[in-house]
Amino acid sequence: IPSTLIVLRDSQYIPQPVKLFEIGEVVTRCTDCYTGWQNQLNVVFAIMDSEIRFEDTHADLFSVLFELGISSELKIERCSHKAFLSGRCGCVKYGDVVVGVVGEMHPEILTALGIEYPVSMAELYLNKLKPVLSAVKFM
Repeated sequence: IPSTLIVLRDSQYIPQPVKLFEIGEVVTRCTDCYTGWQNQLNVVFAIMDSEIRFEDTHADLFSVLFELGISSELKIERCSHKAFLSGRCGCVKYGDVVVGVVGEMHPEILTALGIEYPVSMAELYLNKLKPVLSAVKFM
């Protein structure tokens, strides 16, 4: 999410909407790991526009999950995340495991980074999605 926000900040004066997709490794805390940290493969997509809603990114997220053939395996439940507005955030779940998050970025974060437009984004944790994806038969 942080690197995606930097790209959006640097792209905010091009014609809108700005849609961005990024995949890469993220370092996360790991209480069971020797070092206390681990690398995790994540994918993020974001939309920046003069007006943006949670539903805009939710629709794109559902399209991706549908194309992967896993939309029926996952559900989105209301949750909270420090980067997103309260009440405008959802956790993507496979069973009881959170495999992603979707929401509208908190205005304080956008202001701190110098982003003048609303941003909505989704992040999927591919390592946690591996059991779901391995069960799908692609043509």
